[in-house]
Amino acid sequence: MLLAARNLEFAYRSREGEVKALCDFSAEFPGGVPHFICGSSGSGKTTLGYVLSGLVVPSSGGVTLEDVLDDARRDFAFVFQFAEDLFFEDTVAEELARISTGNNEQISHAFNQLGISLSDIETQHPHRLSAGYARLTAVALQMARDPRVLILDEPTIGLDWRFHRRITDALRDWLSPARILIIITHDLDLMRESGGRVWVMSEGKLVWNGEVKTLLSNEALLERFALHF
Repeated sequence: MLLAARNLEFAYRSREGEVKALCDFSAEFPGGVPHFICGSSGSGKTTLGYVLSGLVVPSSGGVTLEDVLDDARRDFAFVFQFAEDLFFEDTVAEELARISTGNNEQISHAFNQLGISLSDIETQHPHRLSAGYARLTAVALQMARDPRVLILDEPTIGLDWRFHRRITDALRDWLSPARILIIITHDLDLMRESGGRVWVMSEGKLVWNGEVKTLLSNEALLERFALHF
């Protein structure tokens, strides 16, 4: 499985004119390996995630997924930063029915991977869950769709070590050669525990890519890209 981005360009409109968020970004994301998108605030990380997932159409360039199905949108899932604030329905079950196309086995497995018993929370209002459980539920809802490409924006931000561990382990278990995992993050612990590749952004441009272990073992690179704790 391969997700390829070719010469992506995107600009936001502001009162001062266009603001370039992506500048000639090209990369290939093969399945079976975690991919981390890093960079300082305003570097274009989240915009890249939106474009890769199809939530935003680039000004130029394109994104292709190898061997796409007829309904390619179903192949992509995006988990927003603080996704627990974006529930729409009155119960977890209704939220699940709104977005999931997976079968019962897929759905149960997705929640179980994150240490959640769906039967315990399905009648609860999503906003009444604790912050940690709500975040895990938001991730599980997208995993339950059984996407081939899963993109998460800062999935571990604000979580304690218990929920951090659950997400780390669940994402590792979810990944396979037939699935592509892309994580936008500043979380060096998540990167260290997961391995894989890193794509560093600055001012909308790709400025470095390589193995996680290479980046984390190089103090000069960490300092250059402001990736210290």
